[in-house]
Amino acid sequence: EFTEAGDDPNFWTNQNFRAGNFAFSSEGDILVLGSLHGDVRLINCFDGSILADLEGHNRFVDVVATGQRYSGERIAVTGSLDKRVIVWDLDNRTQLKALGPGERSEEGNGYEVEGHTGYVHDIKISNSGNFFVSCGGDRSIIVWNMRTFKIDHRFREPFSVNCVAISPDENYVVSGSRGVVRIFDLNTTQEVVTKYAHMESVESVAWSSNGNRIASCAGQVIQVYFFDGVENKLVQTHSFANPSGMKVHDLRFTREGRALQSMSKHDTAITWNLEENDAENDNSESLIYLEVEENIHVRPRKANQAGFTTEAPVRFAAVGPRKTNGERTGLVIEGHKVHLMIESA
Repeated sequence: EFTEAGDDPNFWTNQNFRAGNFAFSSEGDILVLGSLHGDVRLINCFDGSILADLEGHNRFVDVVATGQRYSGERIAVTGSLDKRVIVWDLDNRTQLKALGPGERSEEGNGYEVEGHTGYVHDIKISNSGNFFVSCGGDRSIIVWNMRTFKIDHRFREPFSVNCVAISPDENYVVSGSRGVVRIFDLNTTQEVVTKYAHMESVESVAWSSNGNRIASCAGQVIQVYFFDGVENKLVQTHSFANPSGMKVHDLRFTREGRALQSMSKHDTAITWNLEENDAENDNSESLIYLEVEENIHVRPRKANQAGFTTEAPVRFAAVGPRKTNGERTGLVIEGHKVHLMIESA
């Protein structure tokens, strides 16, 4: 069961800190928070203390990813409306590299150099730590070399790219843009799948850990596909709609690809059982956040449920990995206000 931490659950979000996006370290001991003002705050998940406020961005930090470099360094990579991508060393609490903003080349095809020339919309780090991928409003997907921090390749799209995901074998990248889901082969640097999947702009894409399933969402609609890497085919297997009619903005595969969690602002987090082609929980009045197995109820508050009543739309929620003390930290961002949730026996 999770409950809010202390008498003041926001004791470490003072000094006018307004949260953008976040990510937990793989060990669950550090929470990385981006802010509306450009700061990146590191939080100790054991006691809620502030480890560091990192400066580098000068506008809203709305993209945060964590992982490891090939050398084993624990890192965070952040993206901002300032068009920069910054790589941070989590343990030394220092900036490793600032990438961009890009500038248009006066020669050749006018491609951007150095980085993005539009807002950064999404970042994903490869499991091997050899590269990471970013995308943005400049209609591009950039594959960054983690050793050199140089661009390995830039994929171009006709529309602003909203989201990306890396396949578990690190051979492909899937992206979402204006109604279209695309898959790019990182070995041949070719676009191998173009799927006109939605009537609205794609907000999130996800790739299951077993590599077989891809999901995308746009508006209230969620599509799930089987990916055939031999024939480079994407076959739709499931189509869901948020029963409340609200827009879905985040997707996460769970249970090794057998279930999918969708999250929408204002009202609903639903776990879809992909084995049964049905929703495990489609009650929009019972808001259940975090991972599939967790039990944090945000609204409405019931006598037998741990939770709290929100006043603003819930933008994000997640539970961190289990810490060395056996507990996990939950986080809910209500508007731009942060609620720290502590697990108890």
